[in-house]
Amino acid sequence: MLHRLIGNSKLSIGVSVRLNGYVIVDILPCDRLATCLGRPLPSPTSGRDREKMNEHHQVSLVATGPLTNLALAVRLDPSLPSKLRGLYIMGGNTESRGNTRVCGEFNFIADPEAAYIVLKDYQCPTYLACWEFTCYNKLSWAWLAQDSHKARFMETIFRHCIQASKSKRFEKVFFAGTGLTSCDSYAMAAAVDDSFIIESDCYPVTVELT
Repeated sequence: MLHRLIGNSKLSIGVSVRLNGYVIVDILPCDRLATCLGRPLPSPTSGRDREKMNEHHQVSLVATGPLTNLALAVRLDPSLPSKLRGLYIMGGNTESRGNTRVCGEFNFIADPEAAYIVLKDYQCPTYLACWEFTCYNKLSWAWLAQDSHKARFMETIFRHCIQASKSKRFEKVFFAGTGLTSCDSYAMAAAVDDSFIIESDCYPVTVELT
């Protein structure tokens, strides 16, 4: 998606940069990764789709990992944030509670400089689901065990996370009770349907680098 918005560089399959979550449009004839994964290459994007991607406020970005790619994108095209309808981020923390580190949330601490750039340079509407928020809003084990379509769907797609959440290793990381901390799904759900957001707070935020 970022590649479609910027329209600069072609990308080879197998490049050693973080690309998770983004759509590759122009693919050079290097199919080692596709061969290894046993998956077909994505189809090229039509010209009309590319034009639509550059129409302002038609696209929302959802960031559920380190923000390296977003920081690089705004350096390549400083006008990128003005094209976005909104930016939804899962990451960061507000109470100095960490997960991979004592006081650090993984997505931000993996590349704090990138997180600083994104929070400073993306002046589009930005929504942040921080680590503490996701922990305070767990899905209870009782809810996941109920016989409903929604519960079965969440249990299926988060099966690995559920198993990990019940392990002794991760029990030390989570707080505010037991249950499934479905971190990324909060940012994604808000991007898909912002009526999902029934309460929010507006604050200036940044990352302290020193």
